[in-house]
Amino acid sequence: MEMYLVSGDYIDFENPIKVTKFEKVILLGKKCLLVELEKAIDYSDFGVKRCVSQFILLDRFFNNRLHQLTDFPIEVHVFVPNDLLNPLKGFNKWDDLFSAAWASLYNSYSTALANEG
Repeated sequence: MEMYLVSGDYIDFENPIKVTKFEKVILLGKKCLLVELEKAIDYSDFGVKRCVSQFILLDRFFNNRLHQLTDFPIEVHVFVPNDLLNPLKGFNKWDDLFSAAWASLYNSYSTALANEG
C-alpha cells in the first residue's frame, strides 16, 4: 500500500513524503500508525538529537481509520517519539510527545500533491 504524508501548514511536510514502512499499533488506548518516512526531518532546534524519520500518527477525528486504511485522506496528528531507538516506549500521555504537525495521509502522491501541496 502506498501512502504519503503532507501538510499545507508545516514547512517540513509541505511536499508529500512517502511512507516507506508502517505498523498498526495501539498506544494509550488509541489506534495509531508507527510510520517510517522516506525523508528524515531535522528537529535539532527543538532538542531532538538526530534527524527523525519515524513518527507516530494519531487520527485527529476518529479511532479506527488508521487501522482500516480505506477512507483517505486521513487527518492526523504527527508526533516525534521520545526514544528514536524504541519509539513505542518512553511516554505515559500524549502531552509527553513532541507534536511535529497536523497533516493528512493520502493513498497516492498525485492526490496528496493536488490537495495539500
